[in-house]
Amino acid sequence: MIDQTRALKRCSKCKIEKPLLDAFYNSNHTKDGKQSWCKECSSKGKENTSKDASVVREYKRQYYQQNKEKIAAQQQAYYQQHKQELIERNRAYYAAHREEICQKAKDKRALAKGDVPLRSKAGK
Repeated sequence: MIDQTRALKRCSKCKIEKPLLDAFYNSNHTKDGKQSWCKECSSKGKENTSKDASVVREYKRQYYQQNKEKIAAQQQAYYQQHKQELIERNRAYYAAHREEICQKAKDKRALAKGDVPLRSKAGK
């Protein structure tokens, strides 16, 4: 067994050896029970991920705009290949959520008329 109070581990991100006990988060997926990135690199990675989310969102939007026809064709092909499965799944969902669906439809019609929609018992 490793004496974790004195053991050092090299961070796979910054390549610096740091104390195993204090500098690494716990992990059930590794032999030593610690993550491969140190706490400092892990938090930097989380910051970058949140900043990159807007970049990824913009990339996906642009990709969709440039490939609308291709995406529509893929979706249509998938639908044709799995038509019966999708119909059965939709029927099962409708059967399980019929009251919610009907209430939303009533609210939508009332809103279109200019009336205040009625709220369901669940308060949604």
